[in-house]
Amino acid sequence: MFDLIKGFVRHLLTIGSGYLGGLGLINSDEQNLLVSSIMAIVAIGWSGWDKHSAKKKLNKAIMAPAKGAG
Repeated sequence: MFDLIKGFVRHLLTIGSGYLGGLGLINSDEQNLLVSSIMAIVAIGWSGWDKHSAKKKLNKAIMAPAKGAG
């Protein structure tokens, strides 16, 4: 799932940076830096969210009563 989202974000960033380059607001080096930086931020955010989500699931499983108990 992350690969799909990552590819979609990368294409959106490439289109956006290409548009800004076409307007003359940024050059090709800045385009590469912009796309790479935002992709790194997305990857870090996704990793943190994934770890947080996994921890919540683990805590919920620990607190759940055992099957067949009672």
